[in-house]
Amino acid sequence: MRKGRQDNKLKELARACGVQVSYRDMGGRVRNASTQTLLAVVGALGIPVAGETNFASALNELKSKRSRRIIEPVILAWEGRLPILRIRLHHPLPATVGLVLELENAQIRRFSWTELSRFEMQTKDKTENTFHFLSLPLRQRLPFGYHRLSLILPEETVSATIISAPRKAPEYSGKRRKWGLFCPVYALHSKNNWGAGDYSDFNKLARWSTLLGSGFTATLPLLPALYREHFNLSPYSPASRLFWNEFFIDVAAVPELVHCPEAQAFVDTDEFRNALAEQRGETMVDYARLADLKRSVLEILAECFFKRPQSESRRELFTQFLQECPEIEEYARFRAVSEKHKSSWWEWPDEIRDGSLDAWAIDPTIEHYHLYAQFIAWEQIRDVADTSKQNGQTLYLDLPLGCNPEGYDVWKNQGIFAFGSSVGAPPDAAFPGGQDWGFPPPHPERQRETGYRYFIDVVRHHLRVAGMLRLDHVMSLHRLYWIPEGTGAKEGVYVRYAAEEMYAILCLEALRANAVIVGEDLGLVPSIVRRSMQRHNLKRSYIAQYEMLAGNDNCLDTIPVSAVAAVNTHDMHPFASFWQMTDISERRECGVLSDERAKIEAGRRVVGKEILSHCLYQRNLIPSQNHSPMEVYKAICRVMASSDVEFMLINVDDLGGSTKAQNIPGTCAQHPNWRRRTPLSLERLEVDPQVESFLREIDALRKRSNVPDMMSRRLGTLKAGIDIG
Repeated sequence: MRKGRQDNKLKELARACGVQVSYRDMGGRVRNASTQTLLAVVGALGIPVAGETNFASALNELKSKRSRRIIEPVILAWEGRLPILRIRLHHPLPATVGLVLELENAQIRRFSWTELSRFEMQTKDKTENTFHFLSLPLRQRLPFGYHRLSLILPEETVSATIISAPRKAPEYSGKRRKWGLFCPVYALHSKNNWGAGDYSDFNKLARWSTLLGSGFTATLPLLPALYREHFNLSPYSPASRLFWNEFFIDVAAVPELVHCPEAQAFVDTDEFRNALAEQRGETMVDYARLADLKRSVLEILAECFFKRPQSESRRELFTQFLQECPEIEEYARFRAVSEKHKSSWWEWPDEIRDGSLDAWAIDPTIEHYHLYAQFIAWEQIRDVADTSKQNGQTLYLDLPLGCNPEGYDVWKNQGIFAFGSSVGAPPDAAFPGGQDWGFPPPHPERQRETGYRYFIDVVRHHLRVAGMLRLDHVMSLHRLYWIPEGTGAKEGVYVRYAAEEMYAILCLEALRANAVIVGEDLGLVPSIVRRSMQRHNLKRSYIAQYEMLAGNDNCLDTIPVSAVAAVNTHDMHPFASFWQMTDISERRECGVLSDERAKIEAGRRVVGKEILSHCLYQRNLIPSQNHSPMEVYKAICRVMASSDVEFMLINVDDLGGSTKAQNIPGTCAQHPNWRRRTPLSLERLEVDPQVESFLREIDALRKRSNVPDMMSRRLGTLKAGIDIG
């Protein structure tokens, strides 16, 4: 076979697997996937392609396998309607087909059909086989939930998951035009914490902001990490998306501490006091040492908890915890085995590598520690959520796209992940080198075959405590950028997913939790994604600094209503650095920007700043054209607050005038990511008169029902009148 025909067959095979063989980049240029990339991704999808000569046979086998599928593994019933059931049967047609619907509430509904030719839509010949496509009438109205369908044929029974869901996620239950504060929990510092923010600090921030009128408090993912040598600090690479991070436990608030003399004696030693003082004096968070310090106390408390009688209320709460987290005991065993072997799970002995630990000897002390630590983390985050709810506020949590490949979730659910590739993002205006996030992508078909059980559990875990949930990289519902192992982020390719099925899950779980779903839709996002978000009432993300980075000089005139608006994100420098353009030089020094890209970005930034400054000055939103970064920042926030956008987010780092980024993507070695503390401690934040005055002003603007549009004239019309040199 000639090379041209080989390439065409490979592309046809890739498309049949859901792979996009090309895409348009931010500049509108078409990027074609290389042969090596397509071979690697098709292989990761489980299609055996040993060389370049069997593409046609692999494609025929794939088509044959799909033609033998009688029903799809997932069936949607939007608004509970299931009028018909589409099936594919081999020739000849059976005399009778039966069906059993097992509803989530355990109710059973039974159906049967005879004379099946009446329901035939079409017949297709595939070589020697004939397939009949039938449309069986059901006319069912189903309660919202996850139901099981079993199709009974003479020689087999096939099953599918039915997702009965509302078409739209709910609106926010309170008043519109809310505002809230954002801060990473680790970055909070107070006189009582041990060197990094904890759940009590987060609770304190939420309570204080409520007094100023905020409707929600936001943070980064609060999921567990693998705290060991050279571990990944990123909260977007957790060990699991099903549990909470024990690093944020406020040990002093643990109920068992007052009843455990051994723990009290331990924390009263000079050695412990000195270690604690050292951590509190650090300028940045030292995860490894602080995690060890907290663990040294929690291990003693765990031993007390499991060896001594507990009060009835503690026993009941622990039982509730076990019921709500059915995988927690296996998770604790996994962490215990991980510590014993000190290696990745794929290097473990065969008998425990495949997702089961039942027959393995486990150190009960380590298992009890992880079980107890998760119990306390669960208790403390629930306390934050409950307190916020009582104060008329909610938590806005962040759901990362994936998991650390060495963590529990990937080990436990190996069947739904596609190994040999990692997830990332192609080059864009903010990150011209692209991004490789280092975790395996979910397999599109295998997760469908499980009825999305893992995805459901992950979403449900977060919505137990969050009234708002941000989906990192919402485009992943439609497609993911796969980067073959051993290549760079520029060599990736998009793989498609069954988006509507995951939207149904999100709408259903959001309804049950009465929660708002927000999608992070920054960067290279096809129009179909935002149309789908609008159709299902997922809120968009609007970031002023990103709009300026992307060359949108009209950024403040294009704030969507159904969105969460903010000046920046955790992946950007604070506004003071952005406005002074010190972020450009820092990213160039870290290797994120080349000299050429830095020069281009600086030129665009100067133009954008000039246009925005002139517009804000013309509307008396800044005192003069010789202004400080803080004056411009507050003016931008006033514009956002006066707009119709539903939610507005204010970064605590910006309130303190910080110039240092919490994270510069792609700079694990060059920059202290995820370790910086806020410029203002909680105690200083609460008494700062300028901060309080500004936030009260924002609250007043948000609560006014008819605020004049501060930016009624389009910013773009000002370009002609500005001399930008």
